[in-house]
Amino acid sequence: MSGVFDFQLSPYVYPFVKNNNVLLLNTKDMNAMIFNEEEHVAAFMRELLSPSSFGVIRVDTSTEQYKHCKHFIDKVCKLGNGLFTEVRAGSGIVPVLNPYLLKIRIPAPGAERGTNITLVLNHECFHNCSHCTDYARQFTSCTKRNSHAVMNPELVRSLLNYYNSSDHFSIDICGGDLALHPRLDEIVDILSPVEGICRYHIHYRQFKNNINRLPEQAGKIIIVDFPVADSSCFENPQKYTYNFVVSKKEDLTLCRDYVMTHSIPNFYISIMDAGRSNGFMKESIFLLQDGLECSLGSFSFKDKVRIINSHYFHKTFIMPNGDVYSSAKGGPVANLYHDAYLHVKEFVQNMHTQSWEAARNREGNSNVCTDCLFYEMCPGWW
Repeated sequence: MSGVFDFQLSPYVYPFVKNNNVLLLNTKDMNAMIFNEEEHVAAFMRELLSPSSFGVIRVDTSTEQYKHCKHFIDKVCKLGNGLFTEVRAGSGIVPVLNPYLLKIRIPAPGAERGTNITLVLNHECFHNCSHCTDYARQFTSCTKRNSHAVMNPELVRSLLNYYNSSDHFSIDICGGDLALHPRLDEIVDILSPVEGICRYHIHYRQFKNNINRLPEQAGKIIIVDFPVADSSCFENPQKYTYNFVVSKKEDLTLCRDYVMTHSIPNFYISIMDAGRSNGFMKESIFLLQDGLECSLGSFSFKDKVRIINSHYFHKTFIMPNGDVYSSAKGGPVANLYHDAYLHVKEFVQNMHTQSWEAARNREGNSNVCTDCLFYEMCPGWW
C-alpha cells in the first residue's frame, strides 16, 4: 500500500490519550483497544484530537509517521473502528464531527453549580438572523426580542458585591446588540475588575459596531453562522474566540475552510437544531447518548442539543428587566429589582443541585453510574 490516505475514527469510537498510552472505546460493542507506551501512536492521536484537524489526519505512506503508526492504523481499521481512505494528493480534506471534537465546557474546579452567570444587557438589534431565538435557547448567544428594556448598570454593580476573589464564577455578557445599550461603557467599566472572567458574545454581523467598545483583556466570542456575509471579523483572529454554528454537514466543511484560511487559533463548535438536520446530528454526535442505560440517555433531542452545547446545567440567566432564569427555557424564578440577590443566588443554586441530582438519580441512575464506563463522558457532567 502506497500513496496518500485520510485517517479518521468511526463516530462511535471514543479516544483517550494519557502520556504515551492510548485507549479507543467502541461504544457500540463495548470493546476497547489499548496501546501502552506507544509514543508515536500517542503523538498521532494527539494530532487527530487537535481541534484544527477536524477529525482527519492526512497520511503519506512514505513518511516515518506512517511507518511508526502502520500497526495502529491497520488494527483500528480491521476492527471497524476507523477508516483509512486513499485520496488524491492536494485534494481537500472532508472534516468529520465526532463527539470528542466538541469543546466540552465545564465549571471551574471547585465551582458551585449555578455560578455561571449570563447577563443579557438589552434586546434591541437591527439585524434579522433567521434562527436568532433558537440560538439563544441552545447555546450562549445574543438574542433579539420585541423589548426596549436595558439593564441598569447599578444592578451589575450590586451583583458583583456578592462575589469576591475567592469565588469561582464566570460571566457571559450578551445582547441584543450590545452597542445599542445607552450605558454600555459604564457597564464595561463596572466589570473591569473581573474582566478576566468575562466573555462578551457578539454575532459577527455586530462586529464592526461593538468590537472597539469591548475591553481588551476580556474574552470576546464571535458567533459565526453560515453563509458568512461579512468576513471583517476574521481580521486579527488571535484576539478572539470563534463560536461556529453548525447545523448540517456542509457547515462543518465551511467551518474548517475559515479556520484554515484565516489561521484561527481559538474556536469551538455549537450544534444547532433547526428542525431539519436531525439525521446529521444523530449520526455525528448522539450515538453515545442514545445508548446510555440511565435516564440521561432518554432526554429529548432538544435537551441533548443544549447538553452538548453546555447550555443545560450550571446556568443563571439575568434579563435586562432583572428577571432571573435558571434555564434557557421556562419562566423567571425571581427578579433582582424586587428580590435580594443573596437569596436569589442560594435559591438558583439549590434548583441546579436538585435538577442535577434528579437527573443523576432518576430510576436508579446512581447504581448504573457507579461502574459506568461512560462516567467521564456522561452529558450529566458536561
